[in-house]
Formats: sequence, C-alpha cells, structure tokens
Amino acid sequence: GSGHGRETVTTDPVGMDNLGSYTPVTTAFEYLCGKGDGAALAPMLATEWTPNDDGSVWTFKLREGVTWHEGTPFTSADVVATLDRLAPGNLAAYIDPGSATAVDDLTVEVTLKAPDGQFPYQVSLWNPQSVITPADFEAGTTLDQRPTGTGPFKLESFDVATGAKFVRNDSWWGGTPNLDALEFIFSDDIQTQITGVL
Repeated sequence: GSGHGRETVTTDPVGMDNLGSYTPVTTAFEYLCGKGDGAALAPMLATEWTPNDDGSVWTFKLREGVTWHEGTPFTSADVVATLDRLAPGNLAAYIDPGSATAVDDLTVEVTLKAPDGQFPYQVSLWNPQSVITPADFEAGTTLDQRPTGTGPFKLESFDVATGAKFVRNDSWWGGTPNLDALEFIFSDDIQTQITGVL
C-alpha cells in the first residue's frame, strides 16, 4: 500500500498530468519502451526499434503473446490507434494522426514530422502520457471505466475519494508479479500520506 494526494486524481491515461494519476495508470498500463540502465531504454511492449537512415521513420517490433487484461491480444492496431490519439496533443511536435501504420500484427512504422534520433523516448515511460491503450479506447475514459491495460496488475476497485486496489495479472508477459495485490490509499492530508508510505 502507499499514500497519495487526491487533489486532481484523473486516471485518464491520455490526460494524466500528476503523480496521483501516473502511479495508478502505470500499475495497469505499459509503454512501448521501458527504463534500462541509466538513461538507456529497454524493451517493454516493443522488443526492438530501429530508425531509417536519417531518423525520420522508426520501426517498432512488438512483443508476441501480450494480452489485454480482459484477454484479447495486443497488436499493432492498438499502437497505431494510441499514437493517433496522442498526435494532436502530447506528441504533436513529432507526429500527425496517420503517421503510424501497421506493417503487420506485430510491427508498427512511424513517420515523423522531422528526423529525430531520440523519438523512442517519446513512447517510453519518460513521456508518461504515452501509455499504450486499446485500439477502441476513447480519450477521456478513466481507469475505473475501462481498466484494461497490459501490465502486471489489474484494477479490482477504484474510488476517487479513498483509493484503488489492484490484483496480480497472472497472464502478464513478464512472468508472475512478486506481489498478490497493490492498494493505493488517496488522501489530501499530508500526515495520512506519510503514514501510508511508512
């Protein structure tokens, strides 16, 4: 368990803007690229990414065997739709809607507005709003309305006033998570938050 402020807890993965949103969302959702050693990236939902000669087109190979929490397969269609949702806002400097295309079920090609050798960082945990959401996900949908991620924990219950409970995702691609469950307790009181952390 841990303590969190609830002042502006929005659990819309596309619109989150603070730590109170980030932690519950990233407990359930994942990124194309994760954190490696130091500032390096490591595979997450993408196992590899390669640029063309000038860094204007990036190709992402997706992890096989990943499923959404409700059991449907994770595919390139989910990534394309996510990037289309992010293009007008969070990723507007890098891509337009339609910039990402599915080469096949497990390959996505992204054509950038301008060459950028660091683009994978924009679809990693270093850019919190770039979590991958299902193809039919609608911006503005909150975690409690559509708790379907690919991550190690699945949302069991959510109350914006009191907290969120997550249970282990036994079909997570990364293996069996070390904990059976996670509980986040929301409170505006700093002493309650400190106690929660302790």
